[in-house]
Amino acid sequence: MNTLLDFKEEDLILLSKFHDILKNYSEEFSNRLVEVILSKEETRKLIEGSGVLKDDERAKSLISKVSEFYLSIFSGNREEIKEWFSRIAKTHFKNLIPPEYVISLSSFIVDFTIEKLIIFYKSLIKILGIRRDLLIKLAKYGAEKL
Repeated sequence: MNTLLDFKEEDLILLSKFHDILKNYSEEFSNRLVEVILSKEETRKLIEGSGVLKDDERAKSLISKVSEFYLSIFSGNREEIKEWFSRIAKTHFKNLIPPEYVISLSSFIVDFTIEKLIIFYKSLIKILGIRRDLLIKLAKYGAEKL
């Protein structure tokens, strides 16, 4: 039976290629995800009720785990990715967290990743554009000298 977590080998290779680009955003990802979770009254109540944010140490632990999860997505390691999604699903099921929150989490991951990749590729295009302009100028300069 195929599931969403049955990644093809090329999917894993592609995810692992993004790792170097996206690894520097793990802390931002974690903080923003926790902000999103806490910004919704219902999820904030669930989190507060579970005691996860009872003290600074537990809050730091949550943010650290979210960072680990984020990095695992781009590890290219099929088993590691499946393990994280399995843990998340079990936690949501155990705590009776509605499925729409899991969907919301998935949307957040996709949106955040696209946002950061766009920034990276815009920078890359800008650099390549500058190099292209420089090459054109050098070619014109060289042609003028001939």
